[in-house]
Amino acid sequence: MRIESGLELSSDHSPIIATIGAQVFPRVVPPTLVTLSTDWNVFRAYITDRINLNLPIKQCSELDDATHYFTTLLQEAAWHSTHPPRTPLAPVNTTPLHIRKLVAEKRRARSRWQRSRNQGDRAIYSRLKRNLQTALKEALNATFEQFITSLSPDDTSLCKATKSFKRPQVSITRSGNRMAVGQRVTPRRLRHSGIIFARFLRRTRPSILMTSWFLLP
Repeated sequence: MRIESGLELSSDHSPIIATIGAQVFPRVVPPTLVTLSTDWNVFRAYITDRINLNLPIKQCSELDDATHYFTTLLQEAAWHSTHPPRTPLAPVNTTPLHIRKLVAEKRRARSRWQRSRNQGDRAIYSRLKRNLQTALKEALNATFEQFITSLSPDDTSLCKATKSFKRPQVSITRSGNRMAVGQRVTPRRLRHSGIIFARFLRRTRPSILMTSWFLLP
């Protein structure tokens, strides 16, 4: 549906023209001099370099010429400093044709079963659903296998593929009075280590003022 304002002057009201069609009307973007990609520094420099401030304005015709000159200069500066909009690429459907056919058949079978509630239609729908799931798994495995075989250590493809992987975190374990790698550190073990360290400081550096966290009970 497209709605436009009618500019007829024969009526006291502003008529509205509604156009209804079976197809989708493309949205027409109104033309503008500036957009979000306008470089205002280039716009300012273009006007500064080309503007003429010594125009005589004594008569009405000279005023009209100066107005036309300044308007044209603004338009040229806007066209010069605004980059053309990028045309969005149409989405490409990479789904295989046999999977799209299975999706269409499954939807028709589901609609038929929801209307009839027949067990035979339900069996057909279940069979098509299983076939679609199997086809999707096979397509996913084939895509993943193709992606894996395309990786190479010579370029950056292997590095980009493994960049998002989680790295193993090395934890610390306690072996006797020492800490070893392999066991997680808990607040209780940290406090125990602090108490041991406080005892060591009490024996070796008694003049050090201990904080409340290292005080022994």
